Amino acid sequence: MFCQYCGVALSKQMKYCTHCGAQLIATIDAAEVEPLEQQMDRSYEWLVRLAIWGLAMILGGMILMKKFQLSTGLIVAYMILSSLVFLILFGLSLCGLLDLAGRTKEADGAAQIGQLDTNELNPADAQTTIEAVSSVTESATRKLEPASTPPISSSPR
Repeated sequence: MFCQYCGVALSKQMKYCTHCGAQLIATIDAAEVEPLEQQMDRSYEWLVRLAIWGLAMILGGMILMKKFQLSTGLIVAYMILSSLVFLILFGLSLCGLLDLAGRTKEADGAAQIGQLDTNELNPADAQTTIEAVSSVTESATRKLEPASTPPISSSPR
């Protein structure tokens, strides 16, 4: 595998290039981002409808139970059970929505990277030989030179 930005050969599939640091992700077309955004809109609608209908069912059920003069213990049990079910459904829907938002953001970023003009970059297959890239420490270190001692003069003071 080669880095699509600098052309350096990579030994395995990586998320970032070890030479230039570019993010190595598959490009996603804008056509693939649109369905994610539409699914995100539908998820928002579902979450709002769930909240409205869930709360309406809980409160409507409580009002009906009071109208038929059922015992307070039964009303409290209904409220606790229905509220628990509502909170579980709302939490699961919210987690799904947050997951979808993350995927949409990643896809949007990948689509923007895919839109970069790569005509100015050297293609990876045009590289004739693969050279080993020197590390930072090799180019930053230097050899220690022995210190020279100054000559000792024999003249008295």
